[in-house]
Amino acid sequence: MAEASREHLLAAVKGALSSGDFHDLVVTCGQDVYKVHKVIVCPRSEFFGRAVRFKASKEAEDGKIDLPEDEPEIIKLLMQYFYEAEYESLLPTVTQVNLSPPKSPFPHTCRRGGPFGANFIKCEIRHPCQHHRCGLHCNWDCFGFVCRQYHPSSNAGPTNTANGGCAEQLLLHAKMYAVADKYQVVGLKDLAKEKFERACKQFWNSEDHFITAAEHVFSSTPDSDKGLRDIITSTLASHPELIDIPGIDVLMSKDNGLAYGLVKKKRKLGWH
Repeated sequence: MAEASREHLLAAVKGALSSGDFHDLVVTCGQDVYKVHKVIVCPRSEFFGRAVRFKASKEAEDGKIDLPEDEPEIIKLLMQYFYEAEYESLLPTVTQVNLSPPKSPFPHTCRRGGPFGANFIKCEIRHPCQHHRCGLHCNWDCFGFVCRQYHPSSNAGPTNTANGGCAEQLLLHAKMYAVADKYQVVGLKDLAKEKFERACKQFWNSEDHFITAAEHVFSSTPDSDKGLRDIITSTLASHPELIDIPGIDVLMSKDNGLAYGLVKKKRKLGWH
C-alpha cells in the first residue's frame, strides 16, 4: 500500500509539468514554455529561488523567467530533472558498460538426457556469461541462448537491453553538467557526472563524439572544476591511442591543464 501511494505521488508530480495545473511560475526558452511550480523548482535551484525571492526583480513581479541564452533541448531536460530527478538518456547499468568476456561462445544450449535418463543434466558451462546462470535463469532448457548484452539484436536471453543510447550523449551529459553549475541545481551535477563517466567507458572509441565532448568540457568549466575534466583525463590515460587523434592533440596543446593532468595520471598509474 505504501509503495503504491509513493508511486501515485511521483506520477502526480511528474504529470504536473506536462499539465501545468496549479502552476505559479512560467519558464521560457526560445519557443518553449513551461508552466512550473515554485515549490518544486525553487528549492532545487538557487538561481530560480533567488529570482523568485527578490521581490523587486522583474521575474518575481511578472512570475516569468526567460532563459534566452540556453539551448531549448537542454532546458527541456532540466525541467524534466526538476520533476523526475532524471533526464534522458537514462543511466545505463554498470553491467551494460563493463562487460566481462563471455565464458562460452553463443549460442549456448543445455543438454539433457543421455545414458542416465531424461533428467540427467549435462551443461558443460553452467554460467555462460555474467548475466545468465543455467538452472537459475532457466530450467536447464536453454536452446540456442544468446545474451542480449553481447548481441543486442538477438531475440533470446535477458531483456535488459542498454538504456545508454548512442555516443551523442557524451556531449549531452557535458551540457547538462554545465547547466547544472550555471543554475546551481541540487544533485544534477552529480547525476550528469555519473552519466558522463559511464558514457566515456562505453563510447570512448567514438572518436568524433568523444573529441567534441572533451572540447566542450574544457571550454565550459573553470580550471578549478575537475568533475568532468578528470574523467576525460582518466579516459585518455586508459586509452592512450586517443592522444594521436586530430583534435585531441590540439586540445592537449592548449593551456587548459589537460596535458599536465594526463602526465600526473600516468605517473600515478605507472609508466608503461
